[in-house]
Amino acid sequence: MQVPNISVPQATEQFAPLQPAQPKPSTSFQDLLGDAIHDIDQQQRAVDTQIERVVRGETTNLHEVSLAAANADISFRFLLEVRDQVIAAYREVMRMQV
Repeated sequence: MQVPNISVPQATEQFAPLQPAQPKPSTSFQDLLGDAIHDIDQQQRAVDTQIERVVRGETTNLHEVSLAAANADISFRFLLEVRDQVIAAYREVMRMQV
């Protein structure tokens, strides 16, 4: 069995020329923070619903509920840390002398 030689022009013709990446639309910090708050709120509501289902006896999967509650708690704590860091940065900027 013989394998034909592959030349560089032959190999490059097989692939489409690379197109420059389209820039992603910029997202403001306010939008990112609003989306994060909305997502965390949805997590909290989902956990509340799951806890209500456990209390009513509709589900017995306590492991899943406790994991969801822990996940929502970690997300909320992370949001609080972000808030604290933003406030600290704002105060630092306000202390700067121009």
